[in-house]
Amino acid sequence: MKTRDLAYYMSCNYPYELIRDPEQGGYFATHPDLDGCAAQGETAEEAMAALDAARELWMETRLEDGLPVSEPAVGQSSGRVSLRMPSAVHAQLIKKANKQGVGLDLLLNAILSEYVGGLSARMRLEGILQQLTAVVAEVRNGARLTSTSARLSPSRPPGPPTNLRPDSASAPPLWADRTAPAGTRAA
Repeated sequence: MKTRDLAYYMSCNYPYELIRDPEQGGYFATHPDLDGCAAQGETAEEAMAALDAARELWMETRLEDGLPVSEPAVGQSSGRVSLRMPSAVHAQLIKKANKQGVGLDLLLNAILSEYVGGLSARMRLEGILQQLTAVVAEVRNGARLTSTSARLSPSRPPGPPTNLRPDSASAPPLWADRTAPAGTRAA
């Protein structure tokens, strides 16, 4: 990485993250591209002003100590990645993809998508499930449905989400071993 001067780095447009603390109040601001560069303030504006000052001190210290300062990440990702893995893992993934009747690329995309975004989607679905369960409980207890409540069959309460694929609400995730009996793990 080419070392430049403080004026150059200060002129760069670094993205920031601003997080509101609902429990204690105030805001916490960071630059994701500058590990450890952070500040806080009572308002968003104060947190951002403090982050600007912290960024200058952070960069100045790094440059004085001869440490690298990253430039902001720019551009779009290509969507291509070269991945090395043990041949045994590769063989297992190919076997699982073949069992599912999909290509290795699709299997890996499904696994990575679940890891990156599926957990937050699953948490949202679980929140919706809790709300629906509360509505069902109200209906069963004789409460009136409001205009925003869904009419649900009391004989069939909703169950937990088993996967996030829209094509089949009851199918296991793409990477799950569909040949294993329920309640067991495939070898």
